[in-house]
Amino acid sequence: MHPVLQRIAINGILTALFLGVIGVMISNIAVTFVPQSADISSGSDGGVNPDQELISQIKTRTPIMLAIWGFGFVAVGEVVLHLWRGRKPAKPAEPTPEERTKTEMMLQELLAKAEADEKAKPATGNQPAGGHRAAGGESREMLELPKPEAAPTPPAEPKAP
Repeated sequence: MHPVLQRIAINGILTALFLGVIGVMISNIAVTFVPQSADISSGSDGGVNPDQELISQIKTRTPIMLAIWGFGFVAVGEVVLHLWRGRKPAKPAEPTPEERTKTEMMLQELLAKAEADEKAKPATGNQPAGGHRAAGGESREMLELPKPEAAPTPPAEPKAP
């Protein structure tokens, strides 16, 4: 199943169920405000009370319409999101075991060559061969920086006469 259709199905059905329950509650509240008229069905023609027909229509149509409109809204929203975001690019194929071992061998060779070059270089400057961290970190003597001077004193406040 296409991912967009799957999202529409899952989110649309959940939304329709939720709005259907909300529709039942709303219709029950709306029915309480329908005025009860005199019973017309007591006549000889066997007619139906118009208020009862209205109540049954409210109780069936409200939840169904809320569910349909909710599902439709989710379906349109998911399609618009899919078109707006675009399709995700396909994942690149996993390398085969032969390619993986070949790549690992090349990396090991490059690493060995870099380590050999590092050992062949003579130590230069004030830093030991292990780097500045091997000497305990940077220090002012090692970097030959001037020592900071004393902080300047703030000017004295004028005396009041």
